[in-house]
Amino acid sequence: MRNRTYMWVIAGILIAVLVLGGWYVLKGTDRGLTAKNAVVVIRADDVPYEVASAPKPGDVIIDKYNKPYFEVISATYTHLQYRGTDAEGQVIYSSDPQRYTMYVTAKTISPFYDDVPVMAKQRVVVGRTLTLEGPTWAVSGRVTKLTVTPVK
Repeated sequence: MRNRTYMWVIAGILIAVLVLGGWYVLKGTDRGLTAKNAVVVIRADDVPYEVASAPKPGDVIIDKYNKPYFEVISATYTHLQYRGTDAEGQVIYSSDPQRYTMYVTAKTISPFYDDVPVMAKQRVVVGRTLTLEGPTWAVSGRVTKLTVTPVK
């Protein structure tokens, strides 16, 4: 009877040591969520004029859960350039007056995981597609630049 009691006490002590040791090891890592500033540049090609001219500095961009996560810093657009060749085989570029390439620069304070911003349950990485939805416009484009700085 006494041996069983000692066995349970020793098992309890070992479990407590393992739990506390695991907590100590995991607590020492900084791999959790933190908040940082992010500035992201989105490039969207083949956009109609109504969308390309809609984003204005100060617009708040909402996610699909209707929560704000970006503020527009700047938005520019140019005519979409098509690459082709002329009769002699020279590379030429021609523009389409009806379609635009759009660049939106936006900033946010966002949760980050391992220095990658997480917006609308999606990691924002250069090269990935990100959909931006403003008050009266929506566009899907590729992330071309991402700058991360600590929150001051």
